[in-house]
Amino acid sequence: MNSRVHFAIHCVISLAALAVLGYAFSQPLANLEINENNIKVSSDIYITQECLSASALGMANESKCNDLEPVFKSQMQALMGIVIALMICIVLECISINFSSLVSNILGVLVLGLSITLIILVAMLSYFSRTTLYNNKTYYYTLTNTSIGVLVIASLLILFELCCNKLIHRAVLAPYKMITSKKA
Repeated sequence: MNSRVHFAIHCVISLAALAVLGYAFSQPLANLEINENNIKVSSDIYITQECLSASALGMANESKCNDLEPVFKSQMQALMGIVIALMICIVLECISINFSSLVSNILGVLVLGLSITLIILVAMLSYFSRTTLYNNKTYYYTLTNTSIGVLVIASLLILFELCCNKLIHRAVLAPYKMITSKKA
């Protein structure tokens, strides 16, 4: 691939990733809605907080945002750390692509690992649940459009690194070269 095309694709994916990851800090990543007995309760989980809103038939909507519950807090803190580290690695990889291809490739391996971890952590948000007290029924959170966007961007980062990172290519081909060199 031409180095200019490679750099342009890298810049486009990196800018899109930075935009989506930055946007994820201000939008809910998981949502739960319960509609029963003319009462609607909605819970949105953000990276840093949880917002609950409740409304009953004929009454005003009431919203309240609090710190995350201990059940959600550890995973959301891990998610926040991964997102921040991924954003830093993307910026450093873009900066280093013109100076040192080895440093850029090493940062690309970090981006690959962080992207895989991000996909796992975001996908685990759909396992969050709440159980109502009055009927002991369990409701599960669903991923929001922001979460889907984060998953798509992380997948694009993985695809880009698998296709264009020479260090990953060497690591993948090393066992093959070892096997074929011993046969000869």
